[in-house]
Amino acid sequence: MIGPESKNPVKFKPFFTVSFFLFWFFFYSIFSSGMPPNGDPVNYFLLARNIVLHGSFGMERSEVVPLDEGPDGAFYSKFGLGQSLLEVPFYAAANAIVPGRDAEPYPYAFHYFVASLSVPFVCALLCAAFLFLCVERGYPRRVCMAATAVLGLATMVWPYSKTGFSEPLQAALLCGAVLYAFRSAKNASAALSAGALAGLL
Repeated sequence: MIGPESKNPVKFKPFFTVSFFLFWFFFYSIFSSGMPPNGDPVNYFLLARNIVLHGSFGMERSEVVPLDEGPDGAFYSKFGLGQSLLEVPFYAAANAIVPGRDAEPYPYAFHYFVASLSVPFVCALLCAAFLFLCVERGYPRRVCMAATAVLGLATMVWPYSKTGFSEPLQAALLCGAVLYAFRSAKNASAALSAGALAGLL
């Protein structure tokens, strides 16, 4: 039987799960542009940089992106914090490799490239979450793998993995929330995870 009532649910070993995630991460990373575009991605990046270098959400006035001035005189991003917080550990790693305050073109480009890898990372998480969502619904292994391949290769996930936009993070959180919502039917504590992911979304 195919569907939620399947008597033989698919089980993936931890090694496969990790390998599956790494496959998608490296696949999307290969096609990542890594070059600073204009618009929202730069805004996310500048906030992540400011958090790492200055430990603050408030920034100085920028000629690159529009910022809103706060009552304290600092300037703040008009976007939510999610995407920038996702980029913080990636930027911190880049800054540890090439220290500095991005005054020169090379460090800035390198830091942006590493920070932009957060998007392939979260796209890979999305593919993994979607795979387990298919498993949770009781579909056979081949169907789960094929459906995930369609998601990863034939939807907007691949094009968006090349940019610094926040939509892949939103999609991953939504997919995770739905996954844990289904799991809550068997495990009440999963409802907390579903709520937490929905709240982050």
